[in-house]
Amino acid sequence: MTNSNTYLKFAVLSFVFMIPYFGFTQNCVLNFTPVENTGVNMIILIHDGALDTDLLIVGDSLGAFTSIDEEMVCVGSVVWDGAQQSLVVWGDDPFTPQQEAMLADQEISLIAKSSDVIYEVIYQPVLEYITNDIKIIDNPFGFTEYCSSIIEITGCTDSNFIEYNQLALLDDGSCLYSSDYFSSPDESIMPSTDNNMSIMFSTGVFNGYEDMLLQAFVGDIQVSEATIINSSGMAGLSIIGGDGFCDCEVANLGDQIEFAIFDSENFIVVPFLPQNPILYTPNDMLEVDSIIFNIYEPIILDLTNGWNMVGYTGANITPIEQAMPLNFEDDFFLIKDVNGSFWNELVDMLGVLEPGKGYMMYAYLENPPPVLQFSEVYNSSISLQLTSGWNMVAYTGVQETAIEEAMPLNFEDNFFLIKDVHGSFWNELVDVLNVFIPGKAYMMYVYPDVSPLPILDFTD
Repeated sequence: MTNSNTYLKFAVLSFVFMIPYFGFTQNCVLNFTPVENTGVNMIILIHDGALDTDLLIVGDSLGAFTSIDEEMVCVGSVVWDGAQQSLVVWGDDPFTPQQEAMLADQEISLIAKSSDVIYEVIYQPVLEYITNDIKIIDNPFGFTEYCSSIIEITGCTDSNFIEYNQLALLDDGSCLYSSDYFSSPDESIMPSTDNNMSIMFSTGVFNGYEDMLLQAFVGDIQVSEATIINSSGMAGLSIIGGDGFCDCEVANLGDQIEFAIFDSENFIVVPFLPQNPILYTPNDMLEVDSIIFNIYEPIILDLTNGWNMVGYTGANITPIEQAMPLNFEDDFFLIKDVNGSFWNELVDMLGVLEPGKGYMMYAYLENPPPVLQFSEVYNSSISLQLTSGWNMVAYTGVQETAIEEAMPLNFEDNFFLIKDVHGSFWNELVDVLNVFIPGKAYMMYVYPDVSPLPILDFTD
């Protein structure tokens, strides 16, 4: 793949640096209302094979678009009726100093909208704007999803894993523990030996995790049956140790015992440690009244006045009003994602913040910039499925890390450019960016021919 991308790396480098951090591509709020009559136009006749499509239905929109000042502008549109149609494409008014519509010889981009999904329309032959010209499209259309305003639930989509979420449509890499972990408390999976160690977790230790499953491990080996945390936030476990008669994988003298809860509400496994390490001791009994869910502090980010590129480090998809600080409207003018969907005090098209994604946030210049903390603890299970082209990605690692260490092995084959809000960048040829900082977000350009698309998980 590296060889096939060599030309692209050199040819596109200078162009990519000019693309804004919050580019206009994949904008789910495209306006299909065309510009006003500019006095000049061309006509595209759509008939025959172009009408043969199962994607567009009566009432959908088909529009011609061009980029003006880094915004996608509709220069002509029709309401799809399934019959032969004429698409009027407006050209730029030659008697005004500003550009309103298509320039001569500019390639015409066709975009369609059906339900909540916007599609790039692939058509042949590709047309260029020529005033007073008439062109015909009679070959079948192709469609590539441009973006969708439908919120896709992400999660583990493999039923062979305990984290499986039957509502998830997009796998986010959270399938970590096989389905035989956290076995039903009334179905024994542990061997019978003459050694065990009893551990009792005191009342209230597991507040917030009532009725969820608790289990003990040595590394990735289960060394206890799963048990249900009771309504008082307490639970007990019997750790099974080996004896001379059992050739089995269980706890041995001196092994450190680790623990995890299966959070059935969020479909995640939550590891934790007692305040003091527990080493396996046959026939011992311990009471635990304090545990540590995370060995790291939560990610906190200091903002600056003006534009910031912020990573959302919360554990779940969350409405903006719940995720942001109280009265955040007083401090922020605009929040928007890589697709251009935005929140403003007057209009909210963005709606939610999603774990692992990055967002552009404009903090008012007259106010001291706020400090953002999206969670009470360090979230160690955030992963993000990338798409071709531009992504805005949250760095959810716990500490400042060199790019080569943070990114997957051989990531240079898949990524053309990574850059921050200030324009500092990494490229396979030049690295000005160098490191990722917890809580910040970064623009990442994934080559169009990458398959499978990368899943990023920066957490520890």
